[in-house]
Amino acid sequence: MQRAMFQRILGRHGYALTQRRGYNFGSNKYAAAFQTPRPPADVARLRAAAINYIEHFNKEEWFDSPVRTVVNGKHPEESQDAIDTVDAFGKVNGKQLLSSESVIDQVISHAKSFVPAKNDMRAEVRAIEAKFMSDHAGFLIGNQALDFGKQDGVTEIEESIEANVIEHRMNDDVLDDEAAGRLRINRSPAIVGCVSNFSNFLDLCRKTLRNLELGVPVVVLSRSNTTQHMFRWYNLLLEEVVGAGLEPGLLTYVSCSVEQQRRIMQALAPDSALYLTGSRDVARKIREIFPRSYASTGGPNTMVATEYTEPVMSATKMGTFIENSGQCTAMRHLVAPGVTKEDVEKTFRADLVSRIDGAVDSLRANGFDGVFAEWGSRMVPADGYTSHPDKAIPMAFRTSGDVPPFGVEEHWRRPYLDVTSVATPEELRSDEFLLKLSRWLVHEQPITVAVNADKNDFAVAKRIWENTTQVVFSVGDIKENPSLTVQARPQDGEVFGEFPPRRQLSQFTKAPVVVPSSTPGYNSSYSPAYLEQLAAWPASASAVVEQFISQVNSPVMKGYLRELANYLSEAADPVATPREGHPQGPRTTLFGLQRPPLEHGLTLLRADSSSTMDDLSGYVLPFLATNAHSQLVVSLTPGENTRELAEALQKGSEDRPIYMKLESDESFMASLSDGQVWNVLHLPEQSMLADEQDLPLVGQFISTLFPLGHIKSTQKGHREFTETFRASEKWLKFEE
Repeated sequence: MQRAMFQRILGRHGYALTQRRGYNFGSNKYAAAFQTPRPPADVARLRAAAINYIEHFNKEEWFDSPVRTVVNGKHPEESQDAIDTVDAFGKVNGKQLLSSESVIDQVISHAKSFVPAKNDMRAEVRAIEAKFMSDHAGFLIGNQALDFGKQDGVTEIEESIEANVIEHRMNDDVLDDEAAGRLRINRSPAIVGCVSNFSNFLDLCRKTLRNLELGVPVVVLSRSNTTQHMFRWYNLLLEEVVGAGLEPGLLTYVSCSVEQQRRIMQALAPDSALYLTGSRDVARKIREIFPRSYASTGGPNTMVATEYTEPVMSATKMGTFIENSGQCTAMRHLVAPGVTKEDVEKTFRADLVSRIDGAVDSLRANGFDGVFAEWGSRMVPADGYTSHPDKAIPMAFRTSGDVPPFGVEEHWRRPYLDVTSVATPEELRSDEFLLKLSRWLVHEQPITVAVNADKNDFAVAKRIWENTTQVVFSVGDIKENPSLTVQARPQDGEVFGEFPPRRQLSQFTKAPVVVPSSTPGYNSSYSPAYLEQLAAWPASASAVVEQFISQVNSPVMKGYLRELANYLSEAADPVATPREGHPQGPRTTLFGLQRPPLEHGLTLLRADSSSTMDDLSGYVLPFLATNAHSQLVVSLTPGENTRELAEALQKGSEDRPIYMKLESDESFMASLSDGQVWNVLHLPEQSMLADEQDLPLVGQFISTLFPLGHIKSTQKGHREFTETFRASEKWLKFEE
């Protein structure tokens, strides 16, 4: 009878639960989700609808119907005087009513007290989503073009249509596991901090609809600029929600100041989750007061080319100018041999650059990298940068024989390019330079890196990839199909993420955000009862794992360790890893969990004098159970518990010893300057596993310890690429 009970809770395959892990990155079901049949996206129809919307747009509407707070479907009466709203280029484009403090009180009261009538609203929300992606698509693209100046909102909607169905499956698995008693979804209201350039996919679909469909209410915050287009989709969504028979209280919009936003965050902490796509500076300030913030942040996207050929020049121009430098993957840094000032000027010469008056110009021409003429005429280069000699070309650059200084500024919506022009191709290929460049990339953590060389010459790309941790890494050639920093189709397995630098990760976000994934899954946790039952299940991922688990005291933590190990045995399966992207995609893609940089990728766990085996076990096991075990150092602080902890760690790792050292705080701090260190974690101070009632899903937890993402070739069906990179030691592999 007891075994039958375990099978009912844990599944027919014991604690493996392979049929219940679709929401964890890299698992079997996660990989299978990319094969989900996709609804067709009629790109021509989307484009025509957007152009028609813009051509018939009434500019007075955004003045006559101002942005304002909406609570439970109603506009609170008391508001401050109206202020102007501005578009991405500082032009006044409407009105906004800022909330009074009493209105903020109403927002907080509603958010803390509202409980949805039901938790499963997938049918209603997905029907609404289908209308947004078809009947309302012109409205979405058009408003975004008018407010943000987005030139290619069509591709964003196409991506949404195809990626949404994948995230539907992941949400389905989360809800199924909650129904089975394995996990719990935290249904405290989710706060959405909108992004200006990708609001239709990231904010409307990923952050709002995915939460709503699993019964999580949403609070949408206004922006200091480009706030009009997301307020318009919010209003339409509220109308559709009510029309579908759902409660208006599910959706709140707050028109307020930054100070009032912080007040709302503090009131809804610590249970609510906040989802932000924005700058690292903003993410850091939010994280200081809001523990469950999940932030996606940018970085200086970099292209490396072994020769600066005409195709590479074209790729540089497109990557730098995409959306007038208004896309998170826009190129910011070029590395190539012998690039002169004249080469840069030639790359951006007038006959190659599309100058536009408005985003609709690019919509009509199927373009995406036009520069706004009026906005560009006001550009003043930052110190140290040189303007293009043609004043009609609004871009600035600087060249150097070395990598840029740390802390490269993005200069949002202003095309800037740093050029690292090494003297010769031989210098670029040298071990010394590639290691230096890799360390710079680890420190700055761009979203994307693109490497172009001779066809099937992967030496430079492989060396950089194995020593960096980009989520998006692209490989092309210098003559026919160069890779750009701006290429990523998450629906094809080209998984996407904007990760902060690893050593500062917890300053910006609780965990990295991966696309695609289940958004409500980030604020979900395992049922302690399920984990206790898992701990009692007489099964094992490996003898090494069981030996380690035997030294842990808490039944809940033992169960969590088994869940971790079982996830790794699947997501880091030595045979299945890396996973391959969708075969119908335009490129060749491999994705999966990865090891830290192979040549400078040590992780230091600093255990304070009170630490126990239970405190450290969740952080040690993922290294012990994989081919990354040699990249872990456990630093023990002298104290009363140190001997007991050291003995437990030693007994738990007898068959695969881990490196431990006893050292003072002074000695430990001195070791941080070692160029081999990639990540540092202080335990239990920085632990995500301190509360057994709130243990995160293992996919989210592992993403805080290891890199993940994809590497792709611009060539479809590229056998040589697949063979070369599949064999790399960079992929994380589970070891029996």
